[in-house]
Amino acid sequence: MNFINSRKNFNPHDSGMTVIEMIVAIYMLVLFLTVSILITELSMRYLGNNDDNSKVSGIPRNAINDQYNLSLFLDRYADVLAQPSISLSKISSIESSKEGDLPLGCSFTPNLSWQLPVSSTIPSAGNWTPGGSGYAICLRSTPLRESSLSELIENNSNAKPGIYFLLGLNNEISTTKIPLRKIFCRPSSFCNY
Repeated sequence: MNFINSRKNFNPHDSGMTVIEMIVAIYMLVLFLTVSILITELSMRYLGNNDDNSKVSGIPRNAINDQYNLSLFLDRYADVLAQPSISLSKISSIESSKEGDLPLGCSFTPNLSWQLPVSSTIPSAGNWTPGGSGYAICLRSTPLRESSLSELIENNSNAKPGIYFLLGLNNEISTTKIPLRKIFCRPSSFCNY
């Protein structure tokens, strides 16, 4: 019944879209497709390829996984370096160590060159390593210098723990290799989190 009533109101002079309406519709279609292509390209840049050459032990290599794995490694090194058993002289020697063309205090294999009891791999990361992915781990101090352990134990009023940065710096400038930093306090037993 409604269809019959709508046919009675049909205007024979209503022939469709005007040229202006058609141009606006095509412009909106082109704009939508352009934006969707740009979003796809940007997401693929960070998600990376999904071929077999870009995988490490079945885990895809891309910016997101690299950042996650690098964060896990920095957490491990920060936990070890924050321990009171690592002396202030050891921290100073790490900061002044030089490996190849890297800046002072940086290493592609810090567990070996800094002689720290940290595993070179993380089980959940496959065989991902910072050096193998182009990241150097660097240790930097801040102006908040660490007091000696004896001053901290004696609870000297001027004794303060030290604040340090662990940096994950990439050896090439790229949109898929983003540097990362971790701030930590040491010795951990004298830091109030």
